[in-house]
Amino acid sequence: MENGSAARVESIVQRVGQRARLLREAQGLTLREVAARSGLGLGAVSEIENGKREGRIGSYERLASSLGVTLASLLSVGPHARKVRRPAA
Repeated sequence: MENGSAARVESIVQRVGQRARLLREAQGLTLREVAARSGLGLGAVSEIENGKREGRIGSYERLASSLGVTLASLLSVGPHARKVRRPAA
């Protein structure tokens, strides 16, 4: 993969992870709860949220389902992505 392509993929992975975290926090869920709901390991969910793991499409599907959103919604990281609001403290 070219350096430019690798950088774009890395950026997308990080943005998807950030979106997953925002969705989880907006629902007041813990990492442990999302891991249990999705069937993914706690470490895997954490690594996805932190942009350190490029998940497989099946993992993203399970993560999306556990967060109550579609796969398309989880992966929507472009300028037209629906905003996720953080819960009020």
